[in-house]
Amino acid sequence: MCSGPVCSAVFSANYAFAFNPQLIGALNGAAWWAVMMFVFAAGLELDLGDAWENRCETAITAGWALIVPLLLGAAAAAVLLRYASLDDVLIWGFLALILVDWERIGRRGAFLAGAVFDAKWYDRARLDAFRKFLLLAVMPVFFLSTGLRTNWGVGGPAVVGAAALLLVASVAGKLAGVHLAGRLLGWAKG
Repeated sequence: MCSGPVCSAVFSANYAFAFNPQLIGALNGAAWWAVMMFVFAAGLELDLGDAWENRCETAITAGWALIVPLLLGAAAAAVLLRYASLDDVLIWGFLALILVDWERIGRRGAFLAGAVFDAKWYDRARLDAFRKFLLLAVMPVFFLSTGLRTNWGVGGPAVVGAAALLLVASVAGKLAGVHLAGRLLGWAKG
């Protein structure tokens, strides 16, 4: 494995050459289109008539899928709060909420555009092929673009540990919530 200032200089020069500002700009543009198309496809999947027809199941599933991750996230935050003061958490939380809202306006528009269309107008096989194309060919551009902007040096291992804890809490909470809803509704396994 290469280490030291010579390797650092070589890798930095190669990175700067391969990922120049023009390429990064093009990747970011393609990444935004990827997300917009993916969210549009998710909007197409929304069937409000079916959700209303099955409103009891929809409400129970949505409720448990929201409550359980919230509770696990709160438990994870309680573990993490001993490292930060409550006022800092509140300030950064409100700032993050404001920033998330402004960043996602465009994505909400794409979701709503997809939701306006009735999925029944489209052939199911073509919708599945479109989603598969997005997941296999277009969304990797988004993850590449995001990965190139990731700064792993911020905060060190403590930040990575906190992020891992919150990720586990959110994923485990979502899976557990949907599993609990399925048990309550008597759904078969799988």
